[in-house]
Amino acid sequence: MSAPALLLLTAGTLGGGALLLRALGCLGRLPVGERPAWAFAAGFGLLGWAMFFLALAGALSPWAVGGLCALGLAGLPLLGGAWRVEARIDRWGWALLTLLAMLAGLDLIEAMAPPADADSLAYHFAIPKEVLAAGHLIFFPRAVDGAIPLLCQMTYLAALDLGGERGMTLWCAVSGWGAAALLFALARRRMDFNAALALTLVWQTVPLVVAAAGSGQIEVRLAMFATTAAFAAAEASGKGGWRFAALAGLFGGFLAASKYPGLFIVAAVGLALAARPGRVGNSLAFGLAVAVAGCQWYGWNWWNTGDPVFPMLFGKIAYRDGVPWNAAQQTFMASAFFGSEKLVPQNLWWLLAYPFKATLEAQPVFESGRTGLGPAPLLLLPFAVAGLALRRGRMASLAVPAAIVALTYAAWFLFGPSQRVRHLAPLLPTLLLVMGASALPATKRLPVLSRPLAAATAMVLLLQTAGAGIYSLNYLRHLLGSEGRDAFLERNVSGYDLAHWLNGHLVSDDRVAVQQRQLNYYLDVPYFYVHGYDQAEIEIRPESLDPMVFWQQLRRANITHLAANLEAPGNGGFDRLATQLTDSGCGHVIAHVEARQIGSRTLPEYGTHGFDIVELAAASCPLPVSRKSRLGG
Repeated sequence: MSAPALLLLTAGTLGGGALLLRALGCLGRLPVGERPAWAFAAGFGLLGWAMFFLALAGALSPWAVGGLCALGLAGLPLLGGAWRVEARIDRWGWALLTLLAMLAGLDLIEAMAPPADADSLAYHFAIPKEVLAAGHLIFFPRAVDGAIPLLCQMTYLAALDLGGERGMTLWCAVSGWGAAALLFALARRRMDFNAALALTLVWQTVPLVVAAAGSGQIEVRLAMFATTAAFAAAEASGKGGWRFAALAGLFGGFLAASKYPGLFIVAAVGLALAARPGRVGNSLAFGLAVAVAGCQWYGWNWWNTGDPVFPMLFGKIAYRDGVPWNAAQQTFMASAFFGSEKLVPQNLWWLLAYPFKATLEAQPVFESGRTGLGPAPLLLLPFAVAGLALRRGRMASLAVPAAIVALTYAAWFLFGPSQRVRHLAPLLPTLLLVMGASALPATKRLPVLSRPLAAATAMVLLLQTAGAGIYSLNYLRHLLGSEGRDAFLERNVSGYDLAHWLNGHLVSDDRVAVQQRQLNYYLDVPYFYVHGYDQAEIEIRPESLDPMVFWQQLRRANITHLAANLEAPGNGGFDRLATQLTDSGCGHVIAHVEARQIGSRTLPEYGTHGFDIVELAAASCPLPVSRKSRLGG
């Protein structure tokens, strides 16, 4: 059912987005050729928004999700003849289109393989799988990857419900091109066909996009919302009025409902609209639309914990009774997570220098090696500056999007908790369009710049396309060979042998505690993901050395088994506590599993890691016993 599910999802998303644009009175004000791209972005956000309420009501089923998507089909006729691209395509255009088709084919090949991206398996796909199995929305009291805005993941839930795992991976492949479609459509308004296509290819071959577009990583999807919010704000600041301000607010709400850093973009768009004197109505429309489209996950967190941005306001507002968080956990998270996410000082000098350092140095903190944003912005910079200097008056239409990018970047760098460069990916399409549209006028006034600009673009495309090809070799090997599902996963998912063993030996009455987050999606038996600073239900901080506290927390969580390393327990945490319980007679080892550890899927780097499967037993444990425990003995 994966192909029909993908067709229904795609058509319903396009049609639903068209209906939303029509309801706001914006569809007819957009150029005909841009309408499908805007509609897909709007429909994608609308689907994720609606799925929250469907899951909250416990109404998840293929019929309900399919019916929701089918409602959007009524909007497809509104797009009319928008699918026609009127352009004379020369040999360079055909070459670029061939490259585009090749990239789409590589993404399709990736979608035909089982998912292997670690973050996707840890929560982007694991949470939809758990919610679907429960039949209703679940609250995950984990920071960073549990109690977070999940709008994009709700669209994955719809795909998983309709088309299974293959339907979900195919949906990721399709939605991963939404920002590219927007960039091309918006660029066509400002440059010729070949230049717009080249700029689109630069985006689609960026290392982060290559690695993330076909997975569950959401930054590439957020790029749709950020781009449309910026250009809708530009329309509102011009002749679009409150309708486009409301549209910018809807996309801003979708951003806020997808990831906390999206709030930086929302604030920047709001400031850009408020800067226009006499446009109070625009700001009001924007704010109302943001609240409608983006408040649900913050309300969900508040309902379950008392903190709309759990656990960021711990100690500042009252939490509900029984919420698993405490001051020690908050302190450890602040040092272990936020303290490790920054490399350079947050000051004005590094505000300017960070893009150069993050691009030219592959620092692990920045993650700018395999998941960076590429060299295109730095290479385009001198040409864009020259274009602005030569034809400054012609660039006025790009002022609002440029200001939104600058304001968002400044707020993110100066006040954000992380310096991972991939968090800036949602801004990149807008930045590329602003820089590209600024650079081209310079080549018209100074033709001597044409060849250097073309050479820089060709170099970027050559370098990034080669990277995309190398990345795809892994999936080509799987598709063209006789490799089975388990063999592929053993080769691409660290510790998969452990998940395979647990699925084969534990039963539905068991519950295993694991630390390997990338196994969450592939565990078919009940499990509990244990982490040092993300959660406090089972505390395993370095200073958590009391086996009695550990034992009681395991029992409250109904844990029956542990997957730990008793041979090298270290100085604290999960492995050491598991060793203490085993030594004291509260558990015994029933198996030892050797699992492959993956250093890189693109350039195969392998190691091994041993796991001891400990079965807990109350009968032989000298620690206090809870009557509510399910432990044997």
